[in-house]
Amino acid sequence: MSVEMVKRRYLMRKLAVHRGIIDGSVKDLDSMTKSQIVEYASSIGVTLSMSLSKSVMISTLKATQEFVNDEQKRKLLDKMDGAWSPLI
Repeated sequence: MSVEMVKRRYLMRKLAVHRGIIDGSVKDLDSMTKSQIVEYASSIGVTLSMSLSKSVMISTLKATQEFVNDEQKRKLLDKMDGAWSPLI
């Protein structure tokens, strides 16, 4: 992954945190509303139905490879957070 791509993803993540889609330190899906969970899932390429219960949404989302991949990226970006702060 190029440095420019990492910067772009970092900035996109910062925007998502600012919008309240995700918590920057811990992915706390339980504290999110159903709408926020659906929006977050959509942002990583997962489609969830609003007709699902919140607990089913969360368990379904956590079982996807997209979620696992996003968590790995988020943790990597958290490690880099201090180094890129001057860009914001």
